[in-house]
Amino acid sequence: MNVTGIGGTGSIGGAAGSSAVKKTLSTGGDGQKGFAESIKDGIESVSKLQEEANANVKKALSGDETGLAEVMISALKAELSMQLTLQIRNKVIDAYNEISRMQI
Repeated sequence: MNVTGIGGTGSIGGAAGSSAVKKTLSTGGDGQKGFAESIKDGIESVSKLQEEANANVKKALSGDETGLAEVMISALKAELSMQLTLQIRNKVIDAYNEISRMQI
């Protein structure tokens, strides 16, 4: 098993450290999507599902040929995605609170 060493620790505080953290959160350390970008995409996805559900409800209320099943399915998708988003938010807040309670 080959173990590589940890690179230079660099400065924790200061502009260099904070810009590196911001870059990692927004774009990822190795070119992948970062945490902030993933959260943004998830929220946009939930928003699109809610808009779709609202559009289907409006179509059904206006008398278009939108089936009740389609309206209910889109409303349930929007509801479940919102519940998932809220649970993720709660877990992130719990993790933040746990980290803030750690002694350095």
